[in-house]
Amino acid sequence: MSIGRGPQETIRETVELSFSQCHYGGQRPYFRCPGIVNGLPCNQRVGKLFAGGRYFLCRHCYDIAYSSQSEARYDRMLRKANKRRKALGGEPGTANWIAPKPKGMWHRTYERHRFEIEWCEYQANRLFIAKFQHLLSPEDLADYLAD
Repeated sequence: MSIGRGPQETIRETVELSFSQCHYGGQRPYFRCPGIVNGLPCNQRVGKLFAGGRYFLCRHCYDIAYSSQSEARYDRMLRKANKRRKALGGEPGTANWIAPKPKGMWHRTYERHRFEIEWCEYQANRLFIAKFQHLLSPEDLADYLAD
């Protein structure tokens, strides 16, 4: 079967495995990247190999970035706030209430989490408005700046 790139060819590739000892016993397997970068073998120990071309190589060889690396800063702030909201047992999103203090959690820990959620959401709003203020009417911008 061809995927529209012409006839397929069979490629044999050997991928070395290495093992790391876990702190509580057992071993964890890793791949050794078989890629060649600038004439030198990559040989990085990685948990995933990607099929970005003819071979299975690591993200460094294929120059694959994490999705969060291309994410806007205000999105990172909201993701951080949502992570804290879920950790407290609540629902993600600024439209939802911050969940009440879970049983067994210290008050100061809960207050610290609440402060971080509110701070991250405030920063996300501020960054979003700064980026898109040219799309707002002067009245809407004045209403936001008055808050």
